[in-house]
Amino acid sequence: MLAVLPFENLSGDPAQEYFSDGLSEETIMRLGQMSPHRMGVIARTSSMTYKQTKKSVAQIGEELGVDYLLEGSVRREAGRVRITAQLIRVRDQIHVWADQYDRELPGILDIHGEIGAAIAAQVKLKLVSEEERRLIRNASRTKRRTITICGGAITTQD
Repeated sequence: MLAVLPFENLSGDPAQEYFSDGLSEETIMRLGQMSPHRMGVIARTSSMTYKQTKKSVAQIGEELGVDYLLEGSVRREAGRVRITAQLIRVRDQIHVWADQYDRELPGILDIHGEIGAAIAAQVKLKLVSEEERRLIRNASRTKRRTITICGGAITTQD
């Protein structure tokens, strides 16, 4: 399970909150479209309650029951925007992936769609490859054991 935390508005202008909120919503929607049966995404209304929270990654992860959190920030200056995003594994609070996107501001909705899709694609790649690695590790740890019952005695063979 994954939760997308509200993108933080670092522009210093409270009037720009709509831009960071829109990016959060677009990213949640794009991730939710990808493979909902394999990767559940917490609803926007649940995630938005953590806007400007001082809670730790561990606290938020436990409260939402998620394995991963996606957090980020938005900075606007003149006709440009910089968006950062980080995917964090809750259990050890390690950054699994991070990236930065710099764009001109021709159209806010175009940027929301483009960046939301790009973030969703990268997160999906990281989570799928991380899940595959976990499955491979678990398979190598599990030994196959054959049990033979012969004349009342039980023997095992690895």
